[in-house]
Amino acid sequence: MADRHSFFVTCALGMEPVLVAELQALGAVGIQEQASGVIFEGDASLGWRACLHLRTGSRVLQQLHRFDARTPEELYEGVRAVDWSTLLDADMTLSVRATTRKSRLDHTHFISLKTKDAIVDRLRDDLGRRPSVNLDAPDVPISVHIASNKGAVFADLSGTPLFKRAYRQDAGEAPLKETLAASLILTAGYGGEETFVDPMCGAGTLAIEAALIAARKAPGLGRSFAFERWRSFDEEARSVWTAMRAEATEAIRPAPPTPTVFGFDKDAHSVDRARVNAERAGVAGWVQFERGDALNLVLPSPAGLLMANPPYGHRLGEEAEVAAMMERWGWHLKESAKGWRLAILSGQENFRRYIPLKTSRTTHVYNGPIKCSLFEYKIFKARIES
Repeated sequence: MADRHSFFVTCALGMEPVLVAELQALGAVGIQEQASGVIFEGDASLGWRACLHLRTGSRVLQQLHRFDARTPEELYEGVRAVDWSTLLDADMTLSVRATTRKSRLDHTHFISLKTKDAIVDRLRDDLGRRPSVNLDAPDVPISVHIASNKGAVFADLSGTPLFKRAYRQDAGEAPLKETLAASLILTAGYGGEETFVDPMCGAGTLAIEAALIAARKAPGLGRSFAFERWRSFDEEARSVWTAMRAEATEAIRPAPPTPTVFGFDKDAHSVDRARVNAERAGVAGWVQFERGDALNLVLPSPAGLLMANPPYGHRLGEEAEVAAMMERWGWHLKESAKGWRLAILSGQENFRRYIPLKTSRTTHVYNGPIKCSLFEYKIFKARIES
C-alpha cells in the first residue's frame, strides 16, 4: 500500500477545478488537470479514499502500465506485461472499455477485444485457466486509453460510476447526475453553513447533495466498490478500509433542530419521491421538501443560496412555454430574493435575457451531451437611509 500509484479521475467537462480542490483536501500530490478529469498520485489507500469521499468525480482509475501502441502487437504486448493475477483469478470476471484519440489504432471495439485477449492469455499462462467476460457487472472493470499512439491501461477502482450514490431509485424525467449536482453546488461556493433552496427540485438531487455536504457525509458510504473484490485486497487492506469508513462515519454532523436545505416542486409525486430519496441518503433531518410553485415562492430565510436546474425547452413545442415561464420567474426572483445568491444551470443560449440581473460569474459545463452554463448572481438588498 505504500507504493506510489498514478490515478485518473473522470468528471463532467468544465468541473475540473472543483475536483482538483477535493483531491487537494484528500492529500493527493502530482495533480494535473485534464479535459474531463484530473491526474493525481498517492498510495493505494488514497485511491480508496477518493472513491469514498469524492463528490464530483465519476470514476477513479488506477494506472497499471504505459506503453507504445502504434500496432495491434504493441497493444497486446503492453497489456500482457501487467501481472493481472494481482487483480483477478480465473473464477472472476472482467470487462474492458476503450477510448482512442489521434492514433493509428482508432477502432475502440478492436482495442477492447485485443486488450481482453492479452489479459486472459496472460492469466491462462499464469493460472492455467482463463477468466470470463461480464459486461454488465464485472468483478474487475478495465479501461484502456490510446492517445497519439501511446497506450495506458487502468483498473477501475469504483466499478459502478460514483454518481450512483445508491439513494436515488426513481429519478424521474431528465435527471441531473449526483456528481454534476455536487460539482455545481461546490462551484457556487456552498459549504453547508447557509440556507440552500432548490425551487424546482424534481427528485431532489441538488437539495440532497447540498444536505450531504452540510452533514459532512461521505457520498460513498452507502455503497461498495470494485477494488474490494481485487485479489490484492487482503486482510490488511480490508482493515485499513474498515477504519477509513469508520472515520468517515464518525465525521458525520448531526442534523440541526430545523432543516437548512429546502426543495420545492409543483408536482406532488416529485416531492414524495424526493423525500424517499432523502431518507435513503440519510439526510432527512437536514432537508425539507414541500409542494410549491417557483413563480410565487416565499424563501425560508433572509439570505442563502438558491440553485436551480430549470427546463431548457429543447423539446419541440416547449420553447415558447418555457420562455414565458422563465421571464416571469426572473422578475419574481429580482423582487423576492434580495439578499440571496443565485446559481442557475441552463442549456439555453439566450438564458441571460430571462433574469433581469447582472451575472457575477458564468461557468461553462456539459450536462451529458448538452452544453450548459451555470449563471451566478448576487441580489443586494436596497440600502435603508437613516
